[in-house]
Amino acid sequence: MKKYILHLSLFGVSKSAVLFAPLIAASVLSQSNYGLLEWSLSFAMMLSILLSLGSGSVLSFEIIKHETNRLTNTTLYYALIISLLLGILGSISLIFLEPSRISYILGFTGVFTGQFILSAYLKAKGKGAYASIVESFIYIIILFLLFNAILQETKSLEFLVIFPFFTIVFSGILFFLINDRTKLKREDFSLFIQRGFPIMISSFFAVGFVNLPRVLLGNFESFESVGVFSLYFRWAAIALVIYQFSLVINFRKIYTYSYEKLDLYIAIISFLVLLIGFFIIMGLVVIEKYNITLYLSIPKQDILIQSLMAGTITLWAIGTSLEGLFYREHLSKLQIYSSIFGISIFSLSIIFLNSLTSNVILIFSLSWFIGYMAIILLQLLFLQKYLNVHFKGIYYIIMTTSSIQVILIIREWIF
Repeated sequence: MKKYILHLSLFGVSKSAVLFAPLIAASVLSQSNYGLLEWSLSFAMMLSILLSLGSGSVLSFEIIKHETNRLTNTTLYYALIISLLLGILGSISLIFLEPSRISYILGFTGVFTGQFILSAYLKAKGKGAYASIVESFIYIIILFLLFNAILQETKSLEFLVIFPFFTIVFSGILFFLINDRTKLKREDFSLFIQRGFPIMISSFFAVGFVNLPRVLLGNFESFESVGVFSLYFRWAAIALVIYQFSLVINFRKIYTYSYEKLDLYIAIISFLVLLIGFFIIMGLVVIEKYNITLYLSIPKQDILIQSLMAGTITLWAIGTSLEGLFYREHLSKLQIYSSIFGISIFSLSIIFLNSLTSNVILIFSLSWFIGYMAIILLQLLFLQKYLNVHFKGIYYIIMTTSSIQVILIIREWIF
């Protein structure tokens, strides 16, 4: 019981930071600076996926399947080198350049890289609650820095220059986790590349798709648009808490389930995410209607966009759960195909919807939902073809989620 309370407490602290740091940032910073912060985090997340080379997933699934494996030290060594290099480059950028996007991205990328591998190590060892703290580290630090910014009455982002230092700290932690500090063997590194590269490509498309709308909005629209889109997203993402808690605490157990049990688990968790998402929408409606002071920025009321975000978050939970199954069954290549298909549908949807409405936030929200729907449908098709598995529970959730969006779209655009 004490262990469960400890895990719940650690998870609560970590996820509170993830939930509230962006919302507080939106309240403290200007809309443009908040958009720049979200853009930098999204860009750094995508870059760290590429640089980490799938090390987190390689490490976690190797530990789960083999307990001890020669890849363990290799992946830790690799993550250590990348984190240390990014920390040094970030520090150099602070010396020779004014604090800028480059400094923010280098710092965030280094910390994300360290988080990925250390969190994967802890989850695979059955220490999911501690892993949740590591996964949320970057938001925990941002939260503390925001409180300091409030005291200093500043709306700038210069407080983010501290992150290259934390990158170097992560490198030190990874160094002490390495059991065998002898010279790396070429065959071990080759095996790591062989295992990690397809996972890296798969993760880049999967995680990249989560961040792609904000990156595109920042590059082709404005950081103000990133801020508006992110605020809708961050409120909807509160619904993911129950999914993340279950995944972090029971990661090792979940991916030993039978296909039928895994289908039931994903269906129940994703339905709860959808339900909580709509409770959040109703809560925001009440807050705006009765002018309740919340001291947090809330998005402009738009039921269609908010519903699309709630639906997308639900699909994200399903897609991420299935992604873990693809990794377990060594079908990473099929996950890559699913992600590429979804990104293609997302891009085509933006082009098509741009001719129907000038509301950029609606265009990206609806395209994002459609893209995730495409990813999951192809995932399920691949699982049915290659594993002869039918995930009926997931199909029911998908139909429910899409039906709600269709009804709201008809209500918005026809009536």
